[in-house]
Amino acid sequence: MKLNLLVVVVLFAALPVLGQTAKVIPLTQKDATEAKELYAQQKDIEGKIADLRYRITKDYLTASKEEEGHTSTYSDPQGGGRVWVRNGWGDGHFDFSEDFKFIVPQEPPKYNSNPWNNCITLTGSGR
Repeated sequence: MKLNLLVVVVLFAALPVLGQTAKVIPLTQKDATEAKELYAQQKDIEGKIADLRYRITKDYLTASKEEEGHTSTYSDPQGGGRVWVRNGWGDGHFDFSEDFKFIVPQEPPKYNSNPWNNCITLTGSGR
């Protein structure tokens, strides 16, 4: 019984030594503060951009269900149910033009035209 307890105590004492494998380099206070501030600004800006994209989608790309020319729907990220998207705008994703005066439909991902490159290859004896 005492031997088991001794083994457990030794293992727990060794864990902090064994667990310290991560490599870290401490930053100066100046660099740490600058990084923290910039990442906070980035998070705030990303939120503002998401809100702007939502408003632009709502104001320019949505159509009523009865309106002619809608082709697809997507779920409203802010909980408004289904949103009908104008014809030609796919699922409502868009990019800005270089001068930010226009929005253009976002291109769908491109796949390799060779059908053999899109297949899963199974290997093995099947046993």
